[in-house]
Amino acid sequence: MTLGIDVDGVLAGFNIAYAALATKLTGIKFPAQESDEWPATWDWDLAAGVTEEQQRQIWYMIKASPCFWLDLPAHKGAAEFISWLSQNQQKHPVYFITNRMGISPKWQTERWLKRYGYLGSPSVIVTADKGQACKVLKADIYIDDKTENCQDVLTVSS
Repeated sequence: MTLGIDVDGVLAGFNIAYAALATKLTGIKFPAQESDEWPATWDWDLAAGVTEEQQRQIWYMIKASPCFWLDLPAHKGAAEFISWLSQNQQKHPVYFITNRMGISPKWQTERWLKRYGYLGSPSVIVTADKGQACKVLKADIYIDDKTENCQDVLTVSS
């Protein structure tokens, strides 16, 4: 069984680091992601008052950082899951499929996975076309936090 797994929002706490950058740039203080006050929408930053221009500036900062992706916190339980994936990679090949941008996103992601328990060399694929990636890899299972990516994988593989 071949696994395809997104990183941000599934294993890594992208929203936490993004919110910290947004607060630094805009002064907007975001509630804890687990709280009922967290905007219940994919574009939570815009819903909380970040302008599109500020959003572009935040993404510029992310893309210019040599360590943004490397320094993301792990979600609760992610390190144990990453370790399990690593221990079972011979039985179940795993590909980490992510749409990260900026300075060396593949390298930063590989180092991040190793930091959180992946032994050996993780297979990281950086692409926005997750459906096509899963088709080429013949992924049996795909995990992502964005519904549109899951639908794309389903559509392309059908």
